[in-house]
Amino acid sequence: MKRMMLLLLCLMMALPAGALADGAVTNFTLQGYQMGFSYSFDCDEEYVALEYATDAESGRMVLYSADGHFEGEGILQCTYASSKLRATVKTLKEKDLAKASATIPKSAMPEAAVEQEKVEKKVSKVNDLVCTPVQGGAHIEFTAEGHESVLIKYRSTQQRGETILYPGEDYTYSMDIPMPYTYAKQNIYIDVCRLSGSVLAEGQTYCGYELTAQETEVTPGRLTGVTVCIDPGHQGTHRTVTEPRGPGLSGSVSSSGGMAQGVVTRRKESIVVLEVAYLLRDELMRQGANVVMTRDSEEQWLSNIDRCNVAEQAGADFMLRLHCDNRENQNAYGIGIFCPLASTYAKEVAEYEVYKVWADALLAGMKRSVGYEISEKTGRTYFNNNYVGNNWAKMPCFLIELGFMSNNREDQLMSHPHYQQLLAEGMAQGVYDVAVIQGLIQ
Repeated sequence: MKRMMLLLLCLMMALPAGALADGAVTNFTLQGYQMGFSYSFDCDEEYVALEYATDAESGRMVLYSADGHFEGEGILQCTYASSKLRATVKTLKEKDLAKASATIPKSAMPEAAVEQEKVEKKVSKVNDLVCTPVQGGAHIEFTAEGHESVLIKYRSTQQRGETILYPGEDYTYSMDIPMPYTYAKQNIYIDVCRLSGSVLAEGQTYCGYELTAQETEVTPGRLTGVTVCIDPGHQGTHRTVTEPRGPGLSGSVSSSGGMAQGVVTRRKESIVVLEVAYLLRDELMRQGANVVMTRDSEEQWLSNIDRCNVAEQAGADFMLRLHCDNRENQNAYGIGIFCPLASTYAKEVAEYEVYKVWADALLAGMKRSVGYEISEKTGRTYFNNNYVGNNWAKMPCFLIELGFMSNNREDQLMSHPHYQQLLAEGMAQGVYDVAVIQGLIQ
């Protein structure tokens, strides 16, 4: 028994940051009220998931707390009848930590605002359903002649709900569906049903979003005089392109734009890195850097060489290429940085040993920011000739794998605003450290 206890103690001491033992929840209280609820609990995990459900709807929120105390409110949109609310706190590795329940009191149901003319026969199928994304949700429009009300069912990876909808004039229906816990660009599926549940129409769109830059002018600071090109990897549209591998390298590389997708969030890599890129842009500008982005929307399409040309034309001192990793091994986690090895441009920028000092400094800045230990267990720097976008860069270029979308925990972390901000601050710190090493700033 003593040997077993000693072994367990050694294993606990050996756990790396980001792989801590699952925490415990205490003081979990849940309070229901009309069309909403409040929660409060303590946990020694910084990030947890809170899943809730009533008979009419369900959702999942990823929460952050710096001091271990979590409290807040949740929005209910479809629970009008008196209902039991069930909630579960989970780790981001999907382990249940605590459960609680509460009663949601009855709310006033929506009522018809317009009296409809009677028709001889109700339509049996809706053919004009239009679903469009709006900020933080979706919008639907259709007509369903003869139906004095319909049942709207909607769902995404994070939320589901069903509610009764009444028509306007001439049996026209219109509705915004707010989805506050559904990630931007997440697919939303919508069914228009009779009250009996049989389907009249099916539609699909995505949760709308609008990324906006917070900083409009560069603020003088410690990075004044430094220019950084941010390259959010991939894009919303795909094209197959073949490009020469790089100057001084033989062969070419074909790419169809494939990307990682979250194992839990189901989000595409292209939107996650774009969100982080906006935060990084703002953070660098707050510290005095000039910033150029290769793309600032999902609709833009660029080849790898196009991206390098953007950096060159801007006179960038550094090029940061943001990506998310993916592995069959779902336990793989950490941050990785990939640098060019043998292209003519890479050799002109710096010798391998010098380049590695820069990359290691950037990586260390990021790890300290997100709370990872400085060791190869949490990621390392790599050098190869595999990436066209690295090989054609005429300045120090770092392809940064922010984390693994195949890892439950990191997938959810990379879509959380607080963790995204930590990544941005870590990269900004890394840029500063490398600029100091290079002598660009004092």
